[in-house]
Amino acid sequence: MTAYEKVISNLNGNLDDDSKKQDIAQALLSPETTEEEITHLFSIFWVARFIDFELLKGCIEYYAKKQNIIHLFDSIGKRAQSLHNDMPHELEEYAFELVISPNGYERFMGRHLWDEFEMDNSDIDILSMHEEFQMRFALSIVQDFMFPQKRLKKLLTLFNSQSEDVRKVLLKVLPDYSLNYFGTVKKTFEQQSFVESNELETFKNFLTVYDKRFELCRECKELHSEYLFPEEYDICRREITEHVREQQRIASKKNKPAFLDFVPTVELGRGGGWRDENGKVYPLGHYSYSQEMPMMIHSLTPLEEKEQTNYMFKDWTKLGEKDEA
Repeated sequence: MTAYEKVISNLNGNLDDDSKKQDIAQALLSPETTEEEITHLFSIFWVARFIDFELLKGCIEYYAKKQNIIHLFDSIGKRAQSLHNDMPHELEEYAFELVISPNGYERFMGRHLWDEFEMDNSDIDILSMHEEFQMRFALSIVQDFMFPQKRLKKLLTLFNSQSEDVRKVLLKVLPDYSLNYFGTVKKTFEQQSFVESNELETFKNFLTVYDKRFELCRECKELHSEYLFPEEYDICRREITEHVREQQRIASKKNKPAFLDFVPTVELGRGGGWRDENGKVYPLGHYSYSQEMPMMIHSLTPLEEKEQTNYMFKDWTKLGEKDEA
């Protein structure tokens, strides 16, 4: 019997809480437990309640070393969010430690927790930290080119850092990120206050120059793909939409929440409604969700995407070593 099977078989057993927690920890940290089994354990309420802060940290560090945390971050994030309700200070401190970690997979998890906890609006004072931590934060938080609304305010405050080196690092990483979300970066920048510096002035000039360039691009319809290549553009949009739907279907099947097993299945009609067991039709509720995506998302070649991924998960302890071919 595997460690996972032992936990499942003892769910309704008479073991004391300490024994249950020990079995759960062994299952979650066992090399024999598959990603699907780990996801299942996190989704079971009677198991998840035994995953405390210390065990969660152990899981994150273990999965980061195994490099499979990218398939488990959603399950981990949900449990972390639940713990965050009771101990926000400890969870946010740990999330920041992960964001600036030398391990690329821990940084990946840290950015996810940063976004989940909405730490851009938290009381965390990055300017009071050591300049090395400030530089690590600037480098890490933009590595995946995601979620400017959840990261920009804390990132831009580094222009007020007393360290010139920190401001230079910020000026190094910010332009590429800004070009992907130019309007959002410009608006957020204008809403904050800064101490004048050479680096700040350089970034102001950058915004001014590219603001004019983007305005010219918007006025020149010959630069728009939907105008210049309408048929190809339409085909690409349809293919992308279908690909996203397929990925959503796969993710939905793989990460089906356990509570759905107790929810009855309903029939959907063509008219936009659902029918209950008595044949009565009810209208569907409407939900929508949107988020900004980086401008470069459709411009990278497969090789460039691979290079970007390698850069994002790079082990910073090996930065001085020669990259492997």
